[in-house]
Amino acid sequence: MAQEHPKTKIIAYPFNVAKEDETLVLIDEVLNAFGRLDVWVCSSGLLGPPSISDTSPDDLQKCFEAHSLAPFFALKYAPPAMAKLTEKQAYPNAAPKSQKYGSIVVIGSVASTYGGCWGPCYTMTAHAALGVVRAGVPVLKGTGVRINCISPGQIDVGVDLSGVGCLHPSRPVLIIDLTEIV
Repeated sequence: MAQEHPKTKIIAYPFNVAKEDETLVLIDEVLNAFGRLDVWVCSSGLLGPPSISDTSPDDLQKCFEAHSLAPFFALKYAPPAMAKLTEKQAYPNAAPKSQKYGSIVVIGSVASTYGGCWGPCYTMTAHAALGVVRAGVPVLKGTGVRINCISPGQIDVGVDLSGVGCLHPSRPVLIIDLTEIV
């Protein structure tokens, strides 16, 4: 990536998306390093067990944490950081930010609307993530910050879902190959 985009700085920052304090530290680190936050992408996923009988309350809690807490924390804490205005900074590709704006992007799943092809745990918690996005639209109205959900499905990521029967002819499926997006 560095060779193709030499002015792009990528910083690996491991943190637990389900921890509020770690999310706040990450936002502080971004503001300290760059003076602003423009885009926040929530992309975490946990399939959980394949059947309701195999799903424990602990499994469900872990999936809710992975799928809906990250978008919730982004909705709660990213907009004030996105409202920060800055002069031109001294890092490559820097530009001044003279108006308040930002984008929160939640990578969800078609399971949030169609369900049935992943375990019930995944379907329920993907739906919760979509609920955060839908609740966020009126919350962010007029702030210059927007929240959107991308709901890909049927992308071969090496997870064995054999025998689960995901596609149905009357249910259109949005398929976005994220490997093609640069």
